[in-house]
Amino acid sequence: MDQREGYKKTKLGWIPEDWDAVKLGKITNKVGSGITPRGGSKVYQDNGIPFFRSQNILYGKVSVKDIVYISEAIHQKMKNTQLQPADVLLNITGASIGRCCVFPNDFENGNVNQHVCIIRPDEIIKSKYLCYILNSPIGQNQIWNFQAGGNREGLNFQQIKSFIIPYPPLPEQKKIAEILTTIDNKISSIDNQIQQAEQLKKGLMEKLLTEGMGHTEFKDTKIGRMPKSWDVAPLVDLTIKEKSGIRRGPFGGAIKKSFFVSEGYKIYEQKNVIRNNFFLGNYFITEEKFQELKNFKVRARDLLISCSGTIGKIVEVPMGIKEGVINQALLRIRLNGDVINQGYFLHIFQSDTFQKKIIDSTQGGAMKNLIGMNEFRNVLFTRPPLEEQNQIASILSSVDDKIEVLTQKKYHYQTLKKGLSQQLLTGQMRVKV
Repeated sequence: MDQREGYKKTKLGWIPEDWDAVKLGKITNKVGSGITPRGGSKVYQDNGIPFFRSQNILYGKVSVKDIVYISEAIHQKMKNTQLQPADVLLNITGASIGRCCVFPNDFENGNVNQHVCIIRPDEIIKSKYLCYILNSPIGQNQIWNFQAGGNREGLNFQQIKSFIIPYPPLPEQKKIAEILTTIDNKISSIDNQIQQAEQLKKGLMEKLLTEGMGHTEFKDTKIGRMPKSWDVAPLVDLTIKEKSGIRRGPFGGAIKKSFFVSEGYKIYEQKNVIRNNFFLGNYFITEEKFQELKNFKVRARDLLISCSGTIGKIVEVPMGIKEGVINQALLRIRLNGDVINQGYFLHIFQSDTFQKKIIDSTQGGAMKNLIGMNEFRNVLFTRPPLEEQNQIASILSSVDDKIEVLTQKKYHYQTLKKGLSQQLLTGQMRVKV
């Protein structure tokens, strides 16, 4: 039999000898869900007692977005589901099943509906520690193993009470929760910085892409008011002067599954654009087929636009990608750098105003399609002098760079937390208390 010094084998695997593996029901004073008040959404108010629904319960935190309120009178009628500080809230139905957080101390009171379970630990176990357990693979695996309800997932109270929890001494629970909370606070701080940078970029885009830099004279045009020194140009005048300046992927039988091979030249699809990831996908064609489709080749710095279903997403093809072709769900643009700065064009295309114009002009039913190619070639863009385009692109790109640095920093701490959680919550890494 396997032996590990200082550890014992349990239903959860190996845990320290001075830990226990206990059922959740043994260390809680309450496991139960809320109810929807009589009258349903008709009794919701703009203020009063916060009423938490499943959309307000996220992994590790409460969201006040779309929160609703109930009156004090209704709250008093729902005494059994009134929240107390340090209650653990767990979503038990629907697509958000398994999301868990602690009811924060900055709320004086609150109540929940039937899709949210209240888990009230006894004083032996720390709420934050329990929340980290339930949000970790230890808890999530048990949640998914207990799926019930056919097409609508659900957990019942007996299942929740039967969850097996790794149970260290109270000081160690507290220390583990403190370490993971410190990392969470850092991630939250970075999130706030990202939101501020995104708000800054949005404000800069609204000003720079319509008013430019330092202009005092303006004029009215077909696409709105703009500086007097700017002009308006159709997309076709901004691309290279050859047929391949604007091209959509081939329709019909040009790219069939029967042509696919295990390796060769890549077929770039809409998901590459939507997820901004050119390493996605496993479809390849032979060199012979690649040469037949040479008019649809993809090269570095091409702009690719999703033009079917989820439309209007745009990315710049990165350097060093594997050669390939686009399919019919993508449109390729090659700009003329002598008349348009590519970064400026990208920011125009990604702006809320232009995206709305694209969406409003789509055609088709449930599966939306980009407007016809002739119409798209003649979509109008603002065109400042090239030097001003360069300046605008540089300013906005510097904010993008800041957001990217913060995003990578956030990813670093998320990875750190994931690794530490696994080690700390199983006792493979012990903390000093």
